[in-house]
Parts: sequence; structure tokens; C-alpha cells
Amino acid sequence: MSDPINGANSIANNHYVDMQIQSAVQRAASTTEAGLGMNDFIRLLVAQLQNQDMLNPMDNTEFIAQMATFSTLTAINSMAEQSMTSYAVSLLGKEVTAAAFNTAGNLEKTTGVVTGVSLFEGSPKVYIGDKAFDLQSVMTVGKLPEPESQNEPEDRSEPEVDEHD
Repeated sequence: MSDPINGANSIANNHYVDMQIQSAVQRAASTTEAGLGMNDFIRLLVAQLQNQDMLNPMDNTEFIAQMATFSTLTAINSMAEQSMTSYAVSLLGKEVTAAAFNTAGNLEKTTGVVTGVSLFEGSPKVYIGDKAFDLQSVMTVGKLPEPESQNEPEDRSEPEVDEHD
């Protein structure tokens, strides 16, 4: 037979943990980073420990799995940031085409040699002359072949066959 008092406490504790999770997610969304940080993870873990049902505590393997998952995600994010930084720096001295929308809402393309890279505020920016572009704005690197004119008719004649064979 289930205990109604412990059942009510368990429901209240689960609701409290849910509120803690929602609060952490809202804080993370309002920060400049798009995800939860280590402090948010620790707060969630402590809230889970404080509010767990003492008659049915969480298994230690659940905590270990959560910590391993968080560590993996942190490592992947760090590797992605390092990769973006390396890519931005590798563009120094190379000709690129970058695009950005101007104040009129039109796409404005700029082609030139990357003269500098800024890693300020966590978002790599490349400089073409005195103009700064987000790394995601780089459309091409190097010179691309000119597209063939679409007005010229294609040569669809059959190849000549040598009839002397």
C-alpha cells in the first residue's frame, strides 16, 4: 500500500526539481552562451540530491552518467571553438568573399584578402580591409572559376565517326 504523505512529498519534490531545471534553462537562454554551464549543472545536481525521495533515492550510476554526458558535451564544445578559431586564423592572407546585409536589407558581397582576425567576445571575425565579417559570413575562399554563360548554346553535335575502319 502506498503512503499518501510520502507520495505527496515526492510529487512536491519532483515539481521543485522541475522548477529548478526550468529556471536554469531560462538563465542559460538569457546569457550569451547558448547552453548550460558547469555552475548550472552543479545546481541541478544539488537540487536533485536535496529533493530526492529518501525512500527511493537516485541510483549513483544516474549521477555518473549525467556527469559523463556533461563532460563529453563540454569537451565537444571546446573542440568546436578551437576548430573555428583555427579556421579563422588559417584565412589570414587568403582571398575570400564575405557577405552581409546592408541597412537597406540587400546582400552586399565583399571580396579581398583577409588582413586580420578578431577573437573578441567568443565569435571569430575576419577583416577584409577595414570591414569586419563574422566567420559564418565567409562564402568562398580563393578564386573560383567563372560560371559559364547560360546564354551560349551547348554543342550537342554527335562526334564524328571515322568510316575507314
